[in-house]
Amino acid sequence: MGKLRWYFAPCSPGLEGLLAEEVAVAGGTRIRQDRGGVSFQGTHDVGYRLVLWSRVAIRVLQELARARVGGPDDLYTMAHRLPWHKLMGTSRTFAVYSAVSGHLVRHSKFAALRVKDAVVDQLREQTGDRPSVDTDQPDVPLKITVRGPVATLSRDLAGDSLHRRGWRPIQVRSPINEALAAGLLQLTGWDRRSPLCDPMCGSGTFLVEAAHLAADRAPGLRREMALQRWPDFDEPLWTSLLQEAEERFAAGRRNVPALVGNDHHAGALAIARDSAERAEVAEHIQWHQSDVRDFRPDPTPATVVVNPPFGVRLQPDALAETWGRLGDFLKGLSSRVGDDDRQIMAWLLSADPELTHPLKLRSDERVAVVHGGLDCRWIRYPLGGALPPR
Repeated sequence: MGKLRWYFAPCSPGLEGLLAEEVAVAGGTRIRQDRGGVSFQGTHDVGYRLVLWSRVAIRVLQELARARVGGPDDLYTMAHRLPWHKLMGTSRTFAVYSAVSGHLVRHSKFAALRVKDAVVDQLREQTGDRPSVDTDQPDVPLKITVRGPVATLSRDLAGDSLHRRGWRPIQVRSPINEALAAGLLQLTGWDRRSPLCDPMCGSGTFLVEAAHLAADRAPGLRREMALQRWPDFDEPLWTSLLQEAEERFAAGRRNVPALVGNDHHAGALAIARDSAERAEVAEHIQWHQSDVRDFRPDPTPATVVVNPPFGVRLQPDALAETWGRLGDFLKGLSSRVGDDDRQIMAWLLSADPELTHPLKLRSDERVAVVHGGLDCRWIRYPLGGALPPR
């Protein structure tokens, strides 16, 4: 059994329970949920599994040191004690990112600078040479976090945010975060075998993530990770994990159900199709271009997921009309449910409770989440049977 280490994996607030389940599946122990993340213990293979398989984590941070500090100079002392010749040497680039709170260390940039100085000074003392700093794509991304009197220095296994799966061709305007989309899909309880649709799909994030969920595709399968550039990289372990992921995807992609997306914007659909191709799931998703009120998904979905406009780019009257048309679509689905059929479950993301009124539907569940810095609700509307009065 390898050495146990502490880890912290941040996520969008509201998805901590899902992330804790992923950590447990990866083999983590002593799991603790905090707002916006999960801390846990595990050997390095647990970190490798999680960075490859987590659908909701934003990063996986492996703790290198933790200490009580009284000021920035204590950060230098803490970092200077670590064996940087083993962790990176002078041939790798590095960068230090920081997050501080409390009165003992007030400036995040100065905290990062003290850690950077400690790394450079130690390696220069030992080798006569110094490593280079690369803030764009460092081989060894370091994170110094100070919360009151406690400082934690960690390294980021992925380097870049894990929500960047690698399949999005460009960053479209205000897309839902891939990790948040995967989390919201899982919160619906979708069985991954029944039809699902997004009637206002935009660039297709929900549908691509749904295809990956159903196909059992690891989110990190086609990504290069920072850990692959570390001196202590366990290549045999990583290779075996990638092979397992490939085998699971090859088997799982035969079981993807009907996934249907619709949007009125041709440009968004072009990006969605490109994304699906890059994500290797194009054959599993049907795309339609129409007004949401006129959309008739075939087959009838068991689950509907949608991230409607919140109001950043539309005036209030236009927003109300858009949500009203969405309500007409959902009520049309409801009329297609027979007495013996299971209800269709529609889930909508909203940052404003007033926006849901034009739907003229009654919800039965609301989950608090954060999207784009906004406090939102992931709202469930059962469709079928008697409708609420208008």
